Amino acid sequence: MADSIIDIKGMDPRKIAEALKGMTPEPSDVMDKFWVHKASATVKHIGWIALTLENDDEVREEFTKTEGCSPYSLLGIQKLATDDFTAIKAIKVVLYLANIHDDDADPVKANLLRKAVKSGTWLTTEYLHGISETNKLRWKTAIEDLFSEIEDDHELVERFCTGTRAAPTTEPAIAS
Repeated sequence: MADSIIDIKGMDPRKIAEALKGMTPEPSDVMDKFWVHKASATVKHIGWIALTLENDDEVREEFTKTEGCSPYSLLGIQKLATDDFTAIKAIKVVLYLANIHDDDADPVKANLLRKAVKSGTWLTTEYLHGISETNKLRWKTAIEDLFSEIEDDHELVERFCTGTRAAPTTEPAIAS
């Protein structure tokens, strides 16, 4: 991953989910709190999958080309969390990467792949196939609510949420 990309580097998926959850207004009832918790858990698991996709140059380039953002960016995580087709495709890619990876050659990447596979299993069981359409709609609405603060500001999204815009290489000149 290039060091000159503005993205969410330095934050693991758990921290991203917690940060987004913290930006959401406090729900008024127990049921709403339940869906916010489920949405946050989904973002965390999608984050592990997105981070895995980000760490494979070929996969990252293809995702960026087709989706218009880096997988491990706020917009990438949002797309994976709200688009079932893209999420299922990403889970299949993670499984493929895990199957071809030599764990002994790169144990750090092997650990990341294990987390992503575990997250893919959770997403498939809990979210993609394990619930009624009514509850899935509630769940997806709660996920969309987590991202509501960023999605309305197109300049903010382009500059900070896609992970595709290069950071300035020099300090800006200070006007005297």
